Amino acid sequence: MKQLKLLFVGLLLVAANGLFAQITFTEGTFEEALAKAKAEKKNLFIDFYANWCGPCKVMAAQVFTIPPVGDYFNEHFINCKLDCDAAANKEVVKRYKVESLPTLMFLDSKGEVLRTLVGAVTPDVLMLEAQIATGEELPFEKLYEKSRKEKKNTELQQKLLIRAPHFIGTQNGYNQEKWKVRIDALFPEYLKTKKLENMINPTDFTSRNGKTRRDIRFRGQKLRPLRRSGRQGNGAKLPYRTLQHVYPAALQYRQDRLQAGPRTHRR
Repeated sequence: MKQLKLLFVGLLLVAANGLFAQITFTEGTFEEALAKAKAEKKNLFIDFYANWCGPCKVMAAQVFTIPPVGDYFNEHFINCKLDCDAAANKEVVKRYKVESLPTLMFLDSKGEVLRTLVGAVTPDVLMLEAQIATGEELPFEKLYEKSRKEKKNTELQQKLLIRAPHFIGTQNGYNQEKWKVRIDALFPEYLKTKKLENMINPTDFTSRNGKTRRDIRFRGQKLRPLRRSGRQGNGAKLPYRTLQHVYPAALQYRQDRLQAGPRTHRR
């Protein structure tokens, strides 16, 4: 009987730990959440959602509940959920031009936008954007600028290549093409600087098999941003190959270089 009681208490503790590890969203209005962020000298994280939005529910059930995500967000942000269909939130939705759901927004304590994500994303992408918002990580553009100044820094180059698929997938038109060309040019530099035998490491090979796409899956279906009308949007197609395809190409590239001498690498 005593053992059963101990087991029951243990299960309660595990459940409680899981509950507190998830993102804790503050109750109240946007203005109250912003005032709390200012008082506690934190940034504000907003989840713009709607009850009919499937990807919003996926984020709530599968991403916001992950312990490392919850721990980081609870420590660094005041977290707020805003129902876009609620009359009380109409002005805020209009002010921040929320047109697709879910929209995940990072604001400073003055209400200025730091970072914005549109659509369901993986925990890694959400954590990266949060770390950029807090200043712990550099935005992709600044990371690229730093890598151009430190051309022998393979760690920076590797980080760029890992983050490139998601970043380029968020770009459009000229900017998208510009970054595709830049990353295509960076990859041969990475291969030249970092010897092939040094690529056999957890980070390089995790990047091959990890989920680097902007879209995630739920019940076998791709989840793309939803328009507020309730219809599924087109989402952002990933124009740049993931590293899962890049690394086999790298092996062939180096083999070709050995056999045919120097040449320009093209997709």
